[in-house]
Amino acid sequence: MITAALILVSTLGAQTPDLNTFLKELSQSRESIKTFRARFIQVVESPGDSFRASGTLVFAQPRRLVYRTNDLVTLVDGGTSYEYEKDLKQVLVDDIAGTPLEDLFFFGFDGNMGKLRERYVLRVFDEPGDPIGRRRLSIRPKPEEQEAAPFIEVIIAFRDKDLLPHQIRVQNDEDASTTYILNTYELNAKLKGPDTEIILPPGTIIVRRGEVVEEVGEDGKRVPEQPVNPDPTLPLRLLESRSSAAG
Repeated sequence: MITAALILVSTLGAQTPDLNTFLKELSQSRESIKTFRARFIQVVESPGDSFRASGTLVFAQPRRLVYRTNDLVTLVDGGTSYEYEKDLKQVLVDDIAGTPLEDLFFFGFDGNMGKLRERYVLRVFDEPGDPIGRRRLSIRPKPEEQEAAPFIEVIIAFRDKDLLPHQIRVQNDEDASTTYILNTYELNAKLKGPDTEIILPPGTIIVRRGEVVEEVGEDGKRVPEQPVNPDPTLPLRLLESRSSAAG
């Protein structure tokens, strides 16, 4: 459940910047983002259980993020997360406000870098030979948080020409990882309500803090109840797919 930035950032130089310089560039590159949409390929690798899936990612101000695959929808609305498993007809609702996860979800999409630095160990480095972008950012829990953290490390790879992330790798534990490969970027498009909601069919069970709080009635239900439907002032921008960038 974890993983966009603005265009029009100048090409990075050959030398890796220090962390402060890089985070400043990253924050400035987000200032004009109102919405972001991309497709992704998800690659999960673990002993005896590796698979690939595809899906879409949508971000909308203020602070709503939606990951969709055929089987699972993860939506984060500020300090609340929703995880909908279609086969189980169940949605898990969690309060993540004030936790390290809240800021981690939105890193790469809004410009608030301060809290992330307070809660994680960050390191910027280069990965030579990547034709799309060599810049990398490593995010690790601080030592006092490592035991409770849901991951060992997150590494975000950024495109050289515009600082859009093109790959997000999550090392879940010593043996398992999840990688998101992003492509077909779309910035500042007018989103429809369903783009930023989960539509729950009748009979879906809603679980909050481990307890069943509701069974969705015959009319169905939208969560969150308030859609995000920004009206961007910037024009729609279609960015080339990952394969085009590589060429």
